[in-house]
Amino acid sequence: MCIFNVKVGVVRSTRILVSLTSGGRQATVYENAVSVVGTTRRQSQAAKKAALEKKVKEDRNNANAMILPCPLSPGHDVIPLDFSKDSFSFAQLEKAFPQPRRTKARARKGRRDRSGGEKLKVVQVGAYSVSIAKSLLDLTLIDSDVFKVNEAILPALKERYSSGFGFVICAFNAANKIEPHPIGYIHDAPDVNSLFVPTLHIHDGEVHKKESFDHNIYSINTDNLSGSSPADLSKKYGTNAMLSMSEGLESKILGQYLAEINNIRRMAIRGMQDNVDHTFLLSTMAE
Repeated sequence: MCIFNVKVGVVRSTRILVSLTSGGRQATVYENAVSVVGTTRRQSQAAKKAALEKKVKEDRNNANAMILPCPLSPGHDVIPLDFSKDSFSFAQLEKAFPQPRRTKARARKGRRDRSGGEKLKVVQVGAYSVSIAKSLLDLTLIDSDVFKVNEAILPALKERYSSGFGFVICAFNAANKIEPHPIGYIHDAPDVNSLFVPTLHIHDGEVHKKESFDHNIYSINTDNLSGSSPADLSKKYGTNAMLSMSEGLESKILGQYLAEINNIRRMAIRGMQDNVDHTFLLSTMAE
């Protein structure tokens, strides 16, 4: 997923983890890398640093917000999770999946308030400024003193998330002086048998039928159509994972919420693909 209020350049290395919680809700953890408009991949780190410094000096209170939709029933809350001091990392999780043997050749390659209502509350969650909109209407209450607001994206959101959805609005806040970390939140699951994966792209105010994807989606206790398990990959590659499943998922925060873990799967989505959200079915048994 990436729905941005203001146009961005390259969005890559998106990592999403979805799981049912012990209370029957859903936990979602999200991470990506965003380059500013007009930069190349090689330039992105330097440009990112320069843009960040500029943000702090000139525009620190008007950040480009990323909007993450999530299933939400009336009267229910979204719970933000602060991973700034937690041990969880997608890099560590990836080590729980066996990798193909690398040949020498491959080794060389690798290297504003419109409605008149009260503005949404803004809280600091680790490195991020975060607001929770419990409905599409609540999105019109985004605090434009904190987040950049592009109303052009509202029709696209209305078409897809007009009811039964809430939204997590977040933006990196350099003033917090905390390194970027995954964004996590607890919300309702679509139903008792599935998990919602936010993968719709809106990078320039429009929804295109096809978009370029660079996603790894990790899901817990889902069926075999949701990707490969470590055991699947071990058989395929003839290699073993660097870490066990429990080591890869080490996290005090997630440990408070997740149900018993029977299996974890990874689905890679790459290249030009249909620009839609995904739904993964839960497995009734460890597959």
